[in-house]
Amino acid sequence: MAKRKRVEVIAHDPFMEMDEKMKSESSQEKESTAKESEISASTNDSDAMGNRVMLDENLTIQEVGEVITQVRSAFDLGTPITLEVGGLSRVDGAGVQLLCALFKESLDQQVDIIWNGDSEALKSAAVQLGVAEVLKIDGMGELAG
Repeated sequence: MAKRKRVEVIAHDPFMEMDEKMKSESSQEKESTAKESEISASTNDSDAMGNRVMLDENLTIQEVGEVITQVRSAFDLGTPITLEVGGLSRVDGAGVQLLCALFKESLDQQVDIIWNGDSEALKSAAVQLGVAEVLKIDGMGELAG
């Protein structure tokens, strides 16, 4: 039987692209984002949850752009980020990839990520894609409430 030639599926590192894009846009958008973050932070402080990113019912390729904007604002505050995942019921590869990039950036910026709520869809997707440890899924659900 003839040996099949191995074909590379993806020729680039999407995490590297996101990291470079986030760094270049961060400096350009810092002033306007800082104002938005101050408004967001004051709202969040009033409910004692601090710096949070709400993940609605779906975290798919359609929602990734909106979530990236929230994440950038959250990082600008420089305080721990709470990911609200209690209502998350559908996650695709793009959503998991975004979360992996978020955790990578949290290490670079030394900002803690805290799960609030529990999402079986996210746990399942992370396990299937082999990134449950990267996303620290084992701590999910412990802080719900």
